[in-house]
Amino acid sequence: MAIYRSPYAHARILRVDLGGGVLEHGGIAYGPNDLAKVIPNQFPLAVEAPIKYYPPFARDKARFVGEPIAVVLANDPYKAIDLLDYVQVDFEPPLKPVVSFDDALKGDVLVHEEVKSNIAMYRHMKFGPVDKVFSESPHFSEEGVLLPEA
Repeated sequence: MAIYRSPYAHARILRVDLGGGVLEHGGIAYGPNDLAKVIPNQFPLAVEAPIKYYPPFARDKARFVGEPIAVVLANDPYKAIDLLDYVQVDFEPPLKPVVSFDDALKGDVLVHEEVKSNIAMYRHMKFGPVDKVFSESPHFSEEGVLLPEA
């Protein structure tokens, strides 16, 4: 198996063409619509954002470099990799990527438009007297890693 992955950090997918020779050269290819039939369940999301459908492959939009878009199967992994050359994916001109926390919080560019924000979940967590525990610890390094007793 070989995976065709997005070369873009953020781009709309216009077309996925699997008919360009994969089958004729001994392989089988599955695009986003085919994969949706084989993998009907989305990734389980432990977020509060109303993301309706988030499969393990891009369908209409690639949201990160390397996001899977199509797979090619062959009887040899090297052949499957070679057959990726026959998978054609057309993208709109790439969208502006969200590459930092600051970019995400500005919200100028949305990864999931339906959420209307790049914040998928907000939680305030409290863990007790952390400073006290570290100050009373017999071994502590600057990186915050407890070291074993000598």
